[in-house]
Amino acid sequence: PESAGFSEQMLGSFLDQTYGEALGVLLGVGKGARALELLNAWQRGVLFLVDPYIHLRRGYEREENVQDDEHQRMYEHLRNVLHERPDVQGRYSFVREFSFAVPSLWKEKKWGPQPMIAFLDANPSYGAVRTDLEAWWPLLASGGLLAGSNYTSEGDGSIVGVSIAVDEF
Repeated sequence: PESAGFSEQMLGSFLDQTYGEALGVLLGVGKGARALELLNAWQRGVLFLVDPYIHLRRGYEREENVQDDEHQRMYEHLRNVLHERPDVQGRYSFVREFSFAVPSLWKEKKWGPQPMIAFLDANPSYGAVRTDLEAWWPLLASGGLLAGSNYTSEGDGSIVGVSIAVDEF
């Protein structure tokens, strides 16, 4: 993997300048900070927001893994925030599903052209990242971008295994 040479905060502008009117996918939405950032800066893009918004009982021991009722509150809050923003209407769609399951649904349901970007910000464990990479890479459009967060060499990969999974991929 290579660094793109810019921070995640500049990603939306890069996408707007490089891809313009295109589809993108954000895997792992949570409270929605990155979704809002991308929708604000990538003003011609359409973003699929993929997150099951449920508590994972095993394999995801992080503070973001809140109980189901808190996940539902986060989802509803973000949904309401986006609903009140006329500038983003028609430019996003929530997909409440596990990230690895969406590519097959995308193809089966013909949701649209292949996405130009898939940004992985979901479960950062080695197994989850590896599964997402293998599921999303074939779906990306030619010239598309597979990007993400949590690329670190800290730990043994059981909690944050992004760098190991990406390097192997």
